[in-house]
Amino acid sequence: MNDTPIAEIELTDDHFDFLFNAGASPKLIEVVTKTLDELPSTVNRNSARSEVQKYVKWGNLDGSVPPEEFSHIGGHFFTALWNGDLYEAFCRADLNNRKILLDVFGERRINTDRPDHRHPTVGQLGVWPDEVRRPLQRPRVAGGLGLLEEHALRHPTRRRWGDGPARPAEPRRGLQTRRVRLMASEQSTLCDPEETRPSRPEGACLLWDECGNMTPGGAESNNQMCDECLDAARARGRGI
Repeated sequence: MNDTPIAEIELTDDHFDFLFNAGASPKLIEVVTKTLDELPSTVNRNSARSEVQKYVKWGNLDGSVPPEEFSHIGGHFFTALWNGDLYEAFCRADLNNRKILLDVFGERRINTDRPDHRHPTVGQLGVWPDEVRRPLQRPRVAGGLGLLEEHALRHPTRRRWGDGPARPAEPRRGLQTRRVRLMASEQSTLCDPEETRPSRPEGACLLWDECGNMTPGGAESNNQMCDECLDAARARGRGI
């Protein structure tokens, strides 16, 4: 194991190539290459870079293990960046990492990774995690989120005010509904059950409703059609 402190471990192009071959997205590598000197002065830690520096210290990126067999143990933020999902990474990020993502990629590029337009934008989520994740019952503070923004964060897949046309009102259940039911009941009794044609008897022709004939041999045979219908079917087959 390398005795150098994690923060002082240098990352080389070989390390970045190893991560890329192991399946890391270019977006993760783009963040890992940034040192604190290249980031805003308010950022005091690059957790993605520190995660990779740990693997170098442990000897995981020295080639002893093939890239195909390497598996990181990073958290939700690191995993989202590994997969190249900037929006998921921003939602999982703390204050430092949100500032890093905004500095490296910009708000518009992060918003393009939203699953759909119903998910809140980066501007709606805000940079400060405490303002986003506080309970609804807490008092509002200057610069904090309003009720709509917090509702959008807690229920990103639900329909919100202004998302589209309202659901059409259901018809009133009154006299018109009762009339429809009465008409349906009257129509159901128009045909007297005793006047309906009986079902096809056993041994009858398949076209019994049209010919009314029994098959040769009756129910004891396996004949399906009477001679008349069978002759007519054969004539149609010959084009007569």
